[in-house]
Amino acid sequence: MGSLGGTRLVALLAVALLLLGGCTGDGDEPPRPDASGSPVPSPTGTPELTVLGLGFDLPTGWRTFDVERADSASETARAVAEQLGMSPRQLPERLATTELYLVWKGGAEDGFLPSIDVYPGPGGVPADEEIEQDFVRVGAEVSDVSRQDTTVGEVVVVTYTLPTRDTTIEGATVVVPHGDRIVIIAVSEVDRARADDVADTVVASLVEA
Repeated sequence: MGSLGGTRLVALLAVALLLLGGCTGDGDEPPRPDASGSPVPSPTGTPELTVLGLGFDLPTGWRTFDVERADSASETARAVAEQLGMSPRQLPERLATTELYLVWKGGAEDGFLPSIDVYPGPGGVPADEEIEQDFVRVGAEVSDVSRQDTTVGEVVVVTYTLPTRDTTIEGATVVVPHGDRIVIIAVSEVDRARADDVADTVVASLVEA
């Protein structure tokens, strides 16, 4: 695999981690059916979500937050904007590199709104040691870096915890090499089992879209 410079990966991670602290609020799209711990059925065998040339499923309980269409007065938009140090109306420009952003339909837990952030990055995947160092540089404690085979090739799954001012984030990030870039699927949770469930479901269902 190609190498992605550590500084560049740190920058990508830092952007994602900026979205983590203190997000509370309701959503801007209809909630999905209330359930947890099992994948959403794909009626035609196609993946539930397609983004950046990839398709994958998620456990139930997640809904998209469309920054372009969201009500800037909503609690979710205000919380995300506050964390980024800007007004809600500036969010579309600030999140321009985020292709898909989802939030937990159950809302905030312990003052934190769980989220999934999907965005592209340049280059290939670095060595496991470099990946761990990159997470450590942004304040995370890495519990595992594993490489797993999928239908789209080998992916890297990183599990970690990240202390913040108000809570401890239980994170799982899936890094997918795709063409001349990588696709990062970053799960930020307060529930370790739920974070792992998302990562496992994504890895098991990844396909070319």
